[in-house]
Amino acid sequence: MKITYTILALFLSLSLMGQEESTTDDKLIQFSGVVVTKDSYGEMVPLPYTTIAIEGTGRGTYSEIDGFFSIVASLTDTIVFSRVGYQTVRHGIPDTLDSKFYSWYQIMSQDDVLLPEAVIYPWPSREHYKIEFLALDVSNELRRR
Repeated sequence: MKITYTILALFLSLSLMGQEESTTDDKLIQFSGVVVTKDSYGEMVPLPYTTIAIEGTGRGTYSEIDGFFSIVASLTDTIVFSRVGYQTVRHGIPDTLDSKFYSWYQIMSQDDVLLPEAVIYPWPSREHYKIEFLALDVSNELRRR
């Protein structure tokens, strides 16, 4: 009789664990879409190789050559779109979705970063250059080379 109760308790606990997993699966969605940007003519064109990441996790993907992406995410996750030369965009997935699929059309804007001109000199000034040049050791061995 004790074995029957033990087996019954084991099956009951396994069925409860299975129900817990199904409730977490209800919060997962397939988030997919296309990343685009404006070209020089003002037309929308796909933006390949954009990084799409779920903020606060190590999970992510990137857009394909045609700008398409797809990733499994949870409700209320924040999706981060980033690419070198473009402004980073954050998009929150709403928790009021009725479907397991969520499509998004992300427009990325170019980020103009203008760095000041940098002129690099080997010496701080022309006077230092003269001092170093005149102090240069030009021995007979170096002359032969």
